[in-house]
Amino acid sequence: MSRAMTAAQVIGLGEYLNPEFDPATLTVAQLLGVLGYHNIRFPTPYTKPKLVQLFLDEVKPKAARFKKDRLKKENSAASDDGITDGITGKPLSGATKPRRSSRRFSRAPSDDDEPPPRPDPPKRRRSSAQPSLGGTHKTIARAAAQPAVIEESEPEEEDPPLRKVGRNKKSVSERYVRP
Repeated sequence: MSRAMTAAQVIGLGEYLNPEFDPATLTVAQLLGVLGYHNIRFPTPYTKPKLVQLFLDEVKPKAARFKKDRLKKENSAASDDGITDGITGKPLSGATKPRRSSRRFSRAPSDDDEPPPRPDPPKRRRSSAQPSLGGTHKTIARAAAQPAVIEESEPEEEDPPLRKVGRNKKSVSERYVRP
């Protein structure tokens, strides 16, 4: 068995029911899937050798019965054969099949039809700010402070830079001096 197969695929193929099958070729996950599918309880702290032994003890002896059940399920697919309509007496399987062609081909193509014009591709928007390449932190901060687009109708007024207000060292030390 291939390691790439899932437990469901292993069960679907049913090769594990063959008498010459070696359960050691299955992975732990595949063994757990097979045992769970057949309602076989496995030990909670399981290892691969324990699961292989359980497979040999529980699944291998019942493989013929599992194979027979599998064939019954495959051959008992539901069908309308032999079922008739109660009113008309006609078989149900004689009903018309649903139409499966697309509507696109329902009308014959004509030569004078022009292909519909394709819409123009969406236009890309361009930003007005120019990218700045490299530079230091100061140049980036200065570039961010200036507006990218300046309107000509409004003159810009520059504010003088604000000064920090600090305490005078003398005034602080004079307060705490006691006479």
